[in-house]
Amino acid sequence: MVTAAALVAATLRVPVFEVSYGRGPAITFRAGIARVKVAPLPLGGSVIFLNRGHQIPPRRPDDRLHEDGPVMVRVLLEMSGPVALMAVAAGALGQGALSETWRGFPQFWRLAADFGFDFTPRARIAYHGLPGAGVWLLTKFAAFNLLPIPILNGGQAIVYALEGVAGRRLSERVRAAMVQVAVIMAFAALVVARAVV
Repeated sequence: MVTAAALVAATLRVPVFEVSYGRGPAITFRAGIARVKVAPLPLGGSVIFLNRGHQIPPRRPDDRLHEDGPVMVRVLLEMSGPVALMAVAAGALGQGALSETWRGFPQFWRLAADFGFDFTPRARIAYHGLPGAGVWLLTKFAAFNLLPIPILNGGQAIVYALEGVAGRRLSERVRAAMVQVAVIMAFAALVVARAVV
């Protein structure tokens, strides 16, 4: 997911400030102007795009900072990670990958409502094998990242689309309010889901 976002950024000529893989004490090195951090625990990662706050000029004159890029470029950058996860899953699971991702959305609400997915890890591993269970988990990460919560990829894409409609960047106050509203709505949905289940 992190690699996909960095590759899409390079293709769209958006400079990257930092690429981070994993968690824990990291080995850090430079690749061009980007700082690369690799940690031993392979859980998550991030891509930080170069912006005005970094006070480092882009390497090429036709590079554009992430915040100055067209809305569609910013939306593509946000969606590149979840789409890459679904592409890997589709390569391994075939057509079932999309339906597994789609089923991931209600499973997140069920997880919060009754504190358990509708699977047992042993059954998934027995059915798909260990690599297949890992790929199945990728579809769930893709579904999670597509949720419309502003700190996730799906929510960031919505924020950028709203900026495109408004014709200007949303202020930090509006962004903070959007995060608060999204969190309150998520908790309300969890309470309702818990009451229904």
